[in-house]
Amino acid sequence: MVDGSEAFRERPNNSAIRIMASLFGPMRGTYHGPYPTREEALASLEGSDVRVSPEEFQTGKSPYSVPTPLVFDEFYREDSRFLMDSRIQMAPYRESTVILGTRKYVHLLDRFTGKLYARYEK
Repeated sequence: MVDGSEAFRERPNNSAIRIMASLFGPMRGTYHGPYPTREEALASLEGSDVRVSPEEFQTGKSPYSVPTPLVFDEFYREDSRFLMDSRIQMAPYRESTVILGTRKYVHLLDRFTGKLYARYEK
């Protein structure tokens, strides 16, 4: 809802966030690497021939190592067919992102923490 007081409310909040971010840097655990668009993620998956089974991904035997316990639970909640996929497409994106493609979604993960930071529908 727009009521005309946004300039008085939003500007101080935005300024405070900018000051805190410049003083303290990004919060621990937040993703601050490259962020591909949906089209870039799909193009990376199409160009990759790496496919792993859910078991290989879950046990860390996939070509692109990603810490998986929390990520795997998140995938299963969002796409219950994840466990039944015969193969999961994987592709790297720059140095700190792994792209995973299931039947329904494209998942973007931080390669070092394993945190899911974006999801696109196919």
